[in-house]
Amino acid sequence: MQIVKEFFKAKAFLFAIIILLIYAIFYHNQIILSDNNLRDIFTFFLSLFLLIIAIFTILISFIDNDFLRFLKSAKTIDKKNNLYDEIITYFIINTILSLSAVILSGFILCFRLYNYTINQYVMIFLFTYTLISFIQLIRFIFTFAKQKAQFIEILDEKQV
Repeated sequence: MQIVKEFFKAKAFLFAIIILLIYAIFYHNQIILSDNNLRDIFTFFLSLFLLIIAIFTILISFIDNDFLRFLKSAKTIDKKNNLYDEIITYFIINTILSLSAVILSGFILCFRLYNYTINQYVMIFLFTYTLISFIQLIRFIFTFAKQKAQFIEILDEKQV
């Protein structure tokens, strides 16, 4: 349930809606999807999906029980959630977004449905949301690295 709430309250969702409205107002009758650029979009989303899975796997390998407890005790900037849940939530959101974009763009590409207006809107929304959300995920990765450094400092202080 938290993932659904985070999906709609994320800044990326708001920016994606704004970009979608700008497209709808100024470029409504222009078709931006074609066979060539849809292949590029499909490749982009597939690469992004695989990158997210790889990053998640690497981060999981750095988590042991003590560090997991430390992450669960660390609060996010808004002090509402613990950092571990926030990082996991953004990984799940990004994985779902990129995978759904891969499936949708592949479906549109296979059945040559890129001339339909609704597909234009959905792809613009997915592309914008996924790109901005991925940038936020990168921010969480840096926060993770910072927390790992703090954890190591705490361990070093305890050993001395």
